[in-house]
Amino acid sequence: NGLNLYNPETNKFTRYFYNLKNHGKDTAAFAVLDLKDERYFGLYTGLCIQDKKTGRFTHYNNNPADTNSISAGFVTNFLYNKDGTIWIGLWHEDGADLALFNVKTKKFKHYLKGLNIHDIFKQSDGSIWVGTHRGLYYRNDSSDSFSPAVGEGSAFRNARIHSMTEDADKNLWGSSTIGIFRLNPSKKELGIYGNKFGVEPNNMSGAVYKTGNGELLFGNQHGYYICSPRSVINNYAPKVILTDFKIDGHPVIPLKNNTFNDLIENTKEINLQHDQNIFSIDFAAIHFSDPENNIHQYMLEGYENAWRNAGIEKTAYYFNIPPAHYVFKV
Repeated sequence: NGLNLYNPETNKFTRYFYNLKNHGKDTAAFAVLDLKDERYFGLYTGLCIQDKKTGRFTHYNNNPADTNSISAGFVTNFLYNKDGTIWIGLWHEDGADLALFNVKTKKFKHYLKGLNIHDIFKQSDGSIWVGTHRGLYYRNDSSDSFSPAVGEGSAFRNARIHSMTEDADKNLWGSSTIGIFRLNPSKKELGIYGNKFGVEPNNMSGAVYKTGNGELLFGNQHGYYICSPRSVINNYAPKVILTDFKIDGHPVIPLKNNTFNDLIENTKEINLQHDQNIFSIDFAAIHFSDPENNIHQYMLEGYENAWRNAGIEKTAYYFNIPPAHYVFKV
C-alpha cells in the first residue's frame, strides 16, 4: 500500500506510491534511506529517488538490455558508503543480487548474482556482511568481491540469513533459518543456537536489536529471545582426559606389563614393543554445560600431519604403526 509520511504537527498522513487501481500491490515500500539532498525508496518495482529540493521522483527499473541497470525484483535494504555509493539489496522469485549504486553516474554494479538479499550490515571496523537466502557473505576489498563466511559442508552455508548486529567484542550475531548465530570473524569461530538452546529456528522473524546495555534481542513470530553475549559464550576449554588404551582390541591393565604403570588418565608415557603396533586410545572432554557441542580432534604427532575429527565413540585407532617416538594430542 505504498508509503505513508506522518506530519506530527497536523496529525495527518501523506501517501506516496499508492496505486488505487490494483490496491497498491505493485507499489509496496520495503526500505527507506534519508540522505542530505535525496531520499531513497526501495519499492516492489525497484528503486525510486526523491530530490528533496524539488520533490521530484526518479524511478529506476530493470532494463534487460542494459547491464548497468538495476536487476529485476524489489529492493529490500540500503547501506550508504561515505564514498557516495550505496549498497542495494534485491529480492526476486528467480533470484536477484546485490547492487552497488553510483550516485554520480547513476549506474549499478552487480554482485552475488542469483542470490536474494535479506540484510546488509557494516561492522564497526568497516567490514561489510551480506545475508542471503543461501548463506552469509563478506566483502573482500582487495578482489572487489564477496566470499562465503564458512566453507562447504556446513549447514550454515545454505541457511537463510535474516538479519545481523554486532556485540561489544565485535562478534557478529544474527538470525537465520537454523537458529541464532554468533560469528567471530578474527578467530573464524561459528556458534549456532537452535532447538537445544530453546530457540525455534522456523519461527524467527528477522528482527534484531541491540540495547543500550549490550543485550541482544531476536524477534520471532510470538515475541523475542534476549541474551547477554558474554554470558552465552563459553571461554573455558574442556579438560581432556584419556579413558582407555587397547592393544589389538584388548584393554591394557596397568602394572601387569611394562606398557605403563598408572591409571591411563595419569599416564604421561606409553612404551610399546615393536609387535604392539595395532592400538587404540579412548578419550573424553570433561565439560558439562553443553557436552553435545564439544568438538573433538586428535593427531599422533610424528605419524600424522593433520588433525582428525573424532567420531561419536571418541576413539583414535592406529594400525601397523612403525617404531618411533610419537606424541598423541587431543
